[in-house]
Amino acid sequence: MKGPFLVAGPENSAISFCDIGCFNTYSFYVDTSPIASGKKLKPNPNVCFYCAACGRLIHKTVDCMLHDDHCPPWVWYSARPTMEDFLDAYEEQMRTREIPREVWDTADRVAMANPLISGTDLALITIDRLGL
Repeated sequence: MKGPFLVAGPENSAISFCDIGCFNTYSFYVDTSPIASGKKLKPNPNVCFYCAACGRLIHKTVDCMLHDDHCPPWVWYSARPTMEDFLDAYEEQMRTREIPREVWDTADRVAMANPLISGTDLALITIDRLGL
């Protein structure tokens, strides 16, 4: 498949990808066998979609139900590899996978200032900023 596409995932979810390369990256982190056989879905006109592998905005809408003013160009927590690496690094450093709200909020601010940061670096910088 060329270009962005949505496929049906587990429990009728829609999973979006920039291209087949991002799908292959995602499949390294997640078992893709439950994903329907590449059937393309039509995007919801009222919701933006981000690539499940890299987190880039691949479908934006004029009046998004999720974002008040504008859809950000990249959302780190939409990228499965970034999220997995963040959780792994946080757990390794903090010895817990329970993450307080202030950590999520700080990680969002760090990610906005450092687009496409790795999940591991995001966790380490967030922990450092909070003095944990």
